[in-house]
Amino acid sequence: YLFLATGEKQFNFLKQSVAKQKSLGCEAVEMVDTKTISEMVKGLNCQDIVGGSFGGRDGFINPLGVLEGFSKKAAENGAAIQAETEVLLIETRNGKVVGVETDKGKLECEKVILCAGAWARNLAKTAGIDLPVEPLKRQIVWAESATSLQENLPMVIDLSNGFHFRPAKDSKREVLFAYPDKNETPSFSTDFEESFVEKVYEKAKHRAPFLAKTKVLREKCRAGLYENTPDHHAILGGCEIAGLYFANGFSGHGVMHSPATGRALAEIVLDGKANFLDVSCLRLERFATGELLHETAFI
Repeated sequence: YLFLATGEKQFNFLKQSVAKQKSLGCEAVEMVDTKTISEMVKGLNCQDIVGGSFGGRDGFINPLGVLEGFSKKAAENGAAIQAETEVLLIETRNGKVVGVETDKGKLECEKVILCAGAWARNLAKTAGIDLPVEPLKRQIVWAESATSLQENLPMVIDLSNGFHFRPAKDSKREVLFAYPDKNETPSFSTDFEESFVEKVYEKAKHRAPFLAKTKVLREKCRAGLYENTPDHHAILGGCEIAGLYFANGFSGHGVMHSPATGRALAEIVLDGKANFLDVSCLRLERFATGELLHETAFI
């Protein structure tokens, strides 16, 4: 990932982030100056860039592949997966979980982990819990360049407006780019909007003029849902209902956190707390007490 800063506040945030990552053992991350950035990405408009950070060992991930891998391993260890089964409500009695009702019948249980993503809030309401998670559409344009893209093109993120782009997997000419539209309102819509193309190309013309010459591959453009919280950090752990746990609201970076999330939540369910890492700052109660963790580098 190559993060771009256009102001001192963003630049100082990146310096703090790099220092934190290095303190945790991530050595392949560094601050980079404007000259280095211009050499890393040919044709990038660097006139208003004051610097950035670069993670040389960052990579791209296939979320579906992660899901399939976790599901396969869970099944090998005895988990029963009921596909195409909709959970309708969480049943509680005397402040405790007693089961869940699905479109295929009721399941009695004492513990429920709610990880329903953008749909979590409605399910939490059935247990009497107000979960501050909202569905928000995110769209991405898939385009093709007339010529090959430069080799080793990183994912580039402009912190000033969230505009970002990266090369498509296994392609020398295809590229994906997007930005978080501030005018988007919470909804469950996953329809790709043609008007988004014009909006994102305006961002591209400023930051990466070479992208403005690409051809949109409309059959590959798509939209999906983020599950956003007010501070853009996850809700992880239990609540006032005994046996009800949450792993929700990752605001776009859930797949990155998924291995640690699974381990932390398993320890919380079994031992009452996560032993390998303190995740208490992600508890649901922080929204009631005002202990929010404001994220500034989300897209």
